[in-house]
Amino acid sequence: MAEVYSTETFDRLFSKLPKNIQERIKKKIKEIVKNPAMGKRLHGLLKGKRSIHVGKYRIIYEIKGEVIYLLFCGLRKNIYAYATRGL
Repeated sequence: MAEVYSTETFDRLFSKLPKNIQERIKKKIKEIVKNPAMGKRLHGLLKGKRSIHVGKYRIIYEIKGEVIYLLFCGLRKNIYAYATRGL
C-alpha cells in the first residue's frame, strides 16, 4: 500500500474547505491509496501530476514510486490556475 504525504499548501487549502467537503476528500484519498492511478493524468505545466474530482472540487496529486504526494485541493474553477502558479 502506498504512503501518503501532504504538502503545506495542500494542508492550508484543505483546512479552509467546508467540513462536509473535507470528509468527502478524506474518503477520496482512501480510494486513491487503493488505486493511485485512478486520477486523470494532467498535461502542460502540471505534467506528471494527476487530478481527481470530488463534486466541484479537485485533488491534485503526484505519484513517485510507492509514495503519493497530495499537492493541492480546491474548487475546480480556480485550483488548476492556482496549481500552475504554485509550481
